[in-house]
Amino acid sequence: MSLGPLIVVSVLSIQGLNDIKRDVDILYQENLVVVSQIAEGLDSVDNVDNSFTNYILNYGDLGASQYLNDITDYRNQFEDFLSTYEDDYSYENLPNIAAIITAEDRDDLITAEQTSLDSLKIAWGLYWADVESATNLISDSYDAALDLMYNASGH
Repeated sequence: MSLGPLIVVSVLSIQGLNDIKRDVDILYQENLVVVSQIAEGLDSVDNVDNSFTNYILNYGDLGASQYLNDITDYRNQFEDFLSTYEDDYSYENLPNIAAIITAEDRDDLITAEQTSLDSLKIAWGLYWADVESATNLISDSYDAALDLMYNASGH
C-alpha cells in the first residue's frame, strides 16, 4: 500500500488551511482598519460636541475662543472622516469584504451601510446648523445659544 495519496491529501489540506488563514488575516486587517477609522470619526464628533458645549458654557471667559477654534478643527476632522470612509473604507471599496458580500449574495449590506452613512450625514448637517446658529447668536442672546446647544445634542 502506498502512502502517496495520503501525502497528497495531507499537503492539499495543509495548503487549504494556509489559504483560509491567509484569507482570515486579510479580512481581519481590513476590518481592523475600518474599526480604527470609525473610532477616529467618533472621537472627532465627541470632541466637536465637547468643545461646542465648553464654548457656550464658558462664553465670555478668556479661554472660550480656543474652544471655538477647536470646534472648527474637530469639524474638519469629522468631515474628512466621512469623505475618507465613504471613498476608502465602505464595504464596496474593500476588495476582500466586497467579494465575500457579493459571493454570499448579501448586497443588501452595502445598501444598508450607505443608508446609515446618508442618515449620519443628515444628522451631522442638522447638528452643525445648530452649532453655527448658536455661535452666531451667542453675542446677542446667550439663552437662544444655550437652547441651540441643547437642541444640537439631540441630533
